[in-house]
Amino acid sequence: MLIEKIQNVTLVYEPAEQHDADVVKEAITRCSQVCLEVWGLKTPMDAWVVVMTDWEMFLDVAMPANWQFQKWFIKRFQGSRFEQIWQVAGGWNQSFGKRVATGVKPGRLIEKADRRIGERIFVKETEMDQKVFSVTCHELTHAFSDYLKLPAWLHEGLAMRTADLCMDKQTVLPETLNLLKDSMKGRITRYDLQDENTLVLLYVRSYWLTRWLEAEKMETLKRWLQRPMRPTELEKQIAAALDLPLTDLWGRMDSFLWEYFEKRIS
Repeated sequence: MLIEKIQNVTLVYEPAEQHDADVVKEAITRCSQVCLEVWGLKTPMDAWVVVMTDWEMFLDVAMPANWQFQKWFIKRFQGSRFEQIWQVAGGWNQSFGKRVATGVKPGRLIEKADRRIGERIFVKETEMDQKVFSVTCHELTHAFSDYLKLPAWLHEGLAMRTADLCMDKQTVLPETLNLLKDSMKGRITRYDLQDENTLVLLYVRSYWLTRWLEAEKMETLKRWLQRPMRPTELEKQIAAALDLPLTDLWGRMDSFLWEYFEKRIS
């Protein structure tokens, strides 16, 4: 294994993955800059990025040395969950005590993943180096905001928007906005791979809501990223920012976002 320090982030990779590691290095540098300058998020004290070739290798490399029992427990009792996520994800972020560890697949493995869900959300990226760069920025944003314990919508929306800013282009399909037009779906709090439509809506709603906050309430958004907040406290502030009733916030959220952006991107 090769180990390097990039912007106070520990990068670990096998020598055979040098090409993808070089792409990841660029992404770490760019994402660190964007997270700090745009969102005010600093690099965690113990942040790791692993160019991972399978999920067990990620655990072996990323988990602290004194986590041997936890590693055994995860492999023994949560291995099927990791395997399920491995089939569809280009990367992920995990917390191990004070360490936040980001795993990113090399391009050849991202290409082999089940991309059905991603193809409904993201602009098709044929250049695998660009895909590795985008995945790294997305997952590293999760690492940088991990201590805030954000709700699912802001957790994903922030990462998706950061990938846009790092790549200087929109990475989410503009037509995803149409999914919000007639949606009256309430609060979504779970990532359920068995319910693809709801999972896609979670990501789409998260992205466009974060875009709205960035455009209309940037200082409010940055204030929310300064300290952990209780979900109920955050929802009250979202309702106030959007001027929507708290009792029907999520039921009216999607149509609100569609009406706002439909005028601006059509």
